[in-house]
Amino acid sequence: MRILNMAQSPLIESVRAVLAANAFETWYRPPSEPAGAARLAIKGHGVAQTFVVIDEEAALALPGVSWIGSPTISEPQRMIATAVASWRDPDDVPLLFVADRIDDGLADALWQRSISCLDSRGLGYLRFSDLVYELGLSLSSMATTSRPRLSANMRGPKPSPGAALTPAGLGVSLLILMMPAQLDEPLRNIANVVPASLGTVQAAVRDLKRSGYADEPSGLLEPRRLLEDWTSSYLKNYAKWHVEQAYETDLTSSELRERLVSLDVGVPMWLSGEAAAEHVGLNIRPTTSLVYTEERNLMRVRRYLKLRRAESGPVSLAPPLWTHATAPPPLAPSPVIRADLLAQRDSRLDEVVKELEQRDPVLRRILDHG
Repeated sequence: MRILNMAQSPLIESVRAVLAANAFETWYRPPSEPAGAARLAIKGHGVAQTFVVIDEEAALALPGVSWIGSPTISEPQRMIATAVASWRDPDDVPLLFVADRIDDGLADALWQRSISCLDSRGLGYLRFSDLVYELGLSLSSMATTSRPRLSANMRGPKPSPGAALTPAGLGVSLLILMMPAQLDEPLRNIANVVPASLGTVQAAVRDLKRSGYADEPSGLLEPRRLLEDWTSSYLKNYAKWHVEQAYETDLTSSELRERLVSLDVGVPMWLSGEAAAEHVGLNIRPTTSLVYTEERNLMRVRRYLKLRRAESGPVSLAPPLWTHATAPPPLAPSPVIRADLLAQRDSRLDEVVKELEQRDPVLRRILDHG
């Protein structure tokens, strides 16, 4: 097979930069024999693995590959995946396929053949024995498939969600994401600022530490992984938060926008989703408005926004997982706004989510941590 000259390959350097950004160390290992393949050792997050690295040109040069030039999109993808899977290193070292761009079709084909892959944009996954480390974010692969969603997350055999990611514990995890210093506070103080019992807080904080998200005295260790796992659990239980839906309003669009971010209502009211994205200056014309308020304040908010029940309507009301201490009105916590945008499974919101991640200081702190 064609051997990659790793020391002179811009593609390999791009891949190494991606791995470094995800807290992995990498170094070259020479071939075990003169004609053998060069290898890349990868270590981080408590795991280590050496890979034989192969790119698209090397895959197409393997013996038996003769379908180059197929006019279809899927056939070259299947050809590359089959060719890579057919090659075996003499020492049975696993393969890592690298490319400038790997789309979902090729990633799925490689996944089915137990081959790791990574592109220069930072999308892909690495297999470490029975664990998988996923990098990047691919909204198109959020549907249930045989391949896990690309989401910057170390995964092994899927356990049941811990106390920090159950519906009762999500409010505690959200507080820690927003305000990591709360980990240093007595548990009773945390219970005073989240809508959860002291027992729930105790179980959630213990689970955050047991699961490696946090530790003493270091605090929050893996905010990005916690954000993705929190979002996944939030979306899974999405219907539970949105028991009050389908309202129409007698206000004009401009009146509604003004009242949604006004504090004149006199009770806590938080805006999320599309309307919140517009309010912070993102490029979107909202068609829906999602408002969070405590159940005891529902009637007051409905009167203030002049809402009336309907089979379908642009305004939704839901109970919050947080209190004023986590996020003062008028906007919901940014992880919630992000999750509510993702929940719509609307491709037109992909760029809005990315812009929110770049502009919001809380999300930027979490995602830049790696």
